[in-house]
Amino acid sequence: MDMIYSSFVSNLYVDSLYIYFDAGGYYFLNSDNAIADMRYYADAGWVELYRNAPAGRDAWAQLRTVESGEDGAVRMLTLFRRLYSGSGVESQGVLVLNIPQQRLNRLLTQMGDEDEADMLYVVNEEGTPLFGDEAFEAYGDTALLTAQAVEGATVRVQSAGTEYVVRRH
Repeated sequence: MDMIYSSFVSNLYVDSLYIYFDAGGYYFLNSDNAIADMRYYADAGWVELYRNAPAGRDAWAQLRTVESGEDGAVRMLTLFRRLYSGSGVESQGVLVLNIPQQRLNRLLTQMGDEDEADMLYVVNEEGTPLFGDEAFEAYGDTALLTAQAVEGATVRVQSAGTEYVVRRH
């Protein structure tokens, strides 16, 4: 746990980290270097998302709102990775990373060109936007752009009288 905690503390983007084992019942390890009881923990919404995920899904991302006493409601990108023991075929638990969406949005804004026509955003496997740069935030609904994107190809998409060049990686 100390090794995981020290890696977490040095990361500027990760807000919190949880490790949960199915055999642990209501208890899990959190990045506060403590054992927490999910029945009394402020952020326990991730547990249901984990339990309701398809068994064959080993890793996934989900955007959710987390209530924070100090900041109010915070949009959080939650990354899930199932844990396996030895040669086991069935998952034994999950590793959860929470990254505030705003931090990732800023990162993409810093990565983008000065060209105002550029817009960078990231979607999950279902095509749901997870985070993006300032242009993405200002644009709003990207469903049309995402639906038209083709893996490894560049396509031109018309939206609200403006032409966009979309590339999916």
